Amino acid sequence: MLSSTRNRAAALGLLFWLAVLGAVVFISRHSGAASSSSTPPVEQLVEYFANPPLRLPARSPGSRLERGDPVFLQTVDGWRQGGYLGRRDSETETIQLVWYDDQIDPRRCRLECHHNAGRFDDVVQTLLPEEKRQRIKQRLSAAFRDHGQDITAAFRPVVEKSLRQSAPLLEDALKESIERHEDEFKAIGRRWEQEIFKARIVPVLRAEVLPIVREHGEPVAQEIGRELWDRASLWRFGWRALYDKSPLPEKDLLKEEWQRFVEGEAIPVFEAHMDDILEAQKKIFVDVSENERIRDEFEAVFKEMASDPEFQRLIKAVVREAVIDNRQLHAVWTANFKSDQARAAMELAGKRLEPIVREIGDDLFGTKQTGIDPDFARVLRNQILGKDKRWVIATPLAGPTGQEPPRSESPEPLKELPLTIHPASEPASFPLLIMAAEQHSEPAP
Repeated sequence: MLSSTRNRAAALGLLFWLAVLGAVVFISRHSGAASSSSTPPVEQLVEYFANPPLRLPARSPGSRLERGDPVFLQTVDGWRQGGYLGRRDSETETIQLVWYDDQIDPRRCRLECHHNAGRFDDVVQTLLPEEKRQRIKQRLSAAFRDHGQDITAAFRPVVEKSLRQSAPLLEDALKESIERHEDEFKAIGRRWEQEIFKARIVPVLRAEVLPIVREHGEPVAQEIGRELWDRASLWRFGWRALYDKSPLPEKDLLKEEWQRFVEGEAIPVFEAHMDDILEAQKKIFVDVSENERIRDEFEAVFKEMASDPEFQRLIKAVVREAVIDNRQLHAVWTANFKSDQARAAMELAGKRLEPIVREIGDDLFGTKQTGIDPDFARVLRNQILGKDKRWVIATPLAGPTGQEPPRSESPEPLKELPLTIHPASEPASFPLLIMAAEQHSEPAP
């Protein structure tokens, strides 16, 4: 008896709330402008029970998607949210896609996940999309075209004076730093001599350069050698060599004869063949420079030397000691850029460039008239509030036309489950942004 009474009360209660819900829906549909702000949630509740969302499993290999991340859809009317990600199933390694858009079926979309970790490159990408970068670039180009010569002329004396005073300081500092690291440079040089020069450079020179030198240089060398041999007197060299070995007082007759032969016989022969020597050198240089094996080997060697960790560490140490930590150098530049001439140049640059700087600031952050720039607002939400870090974009396979048939009527074959959420092919900004002073969403640029 008691059980039947409770069942009857529960049924009456359910009928009562269904009647209330029906009355609210009827009023909301016929009240027009008099409807309250609470009506849309009620309609959404009815729509939810009438058309329950799809719950589909999806895989996202390599992504960091989490529960609650939104899924956006682009149509001709702009961006709208088509669903969100539900719970993750650790056994099947899938994440649930909750889809409540009744116009497009997610199984006929390409799903791409995006991630904004808040790194510097993410901030730059969000704050400076391509259109804005081009606009700022044009502003800077116009500014330097109109005022570049005047600003350069004002700063040139200050910079030239700083460079003149810096040169001897840098020279002394570099010399001292290299001397302090002399043993380390020598150790690297000995290692390079064994590992690079003897093991790689010498074999290439023997195999590629020497044949080229012989081909172009040997004929000229043989011709010069024959003429020198014809001019040389073995008798004059011979008896002077014997005389120098004797106990006679006068010495160095062989040396004097050699000097006479070089100046009177050898030099004229070389001068007569100078054109042939230069032509041979030119041919050798051309052939060596066009040899692909020599060029590739030397390029690889130089890259290997430049990327040597010990060499890089040593160069960084020298630069730090000679430039970065050089107090005398800092004092010179500080004194010059605090001079009256430098102040006048900076004042001139400020007057000429201030309008451009303000315009660039408006491009980046917004104005009083237009409000905060949406891209800057995205950066603030991500960096300050920790929002909009992950999202998924669903692109219909037919394209974002917004005219696709409802998901129950589309004739195309459905994708097999589970769906795949691919990594993003191109970077993108968070699609929707609700501004404080507006009641609509701003599309991503």
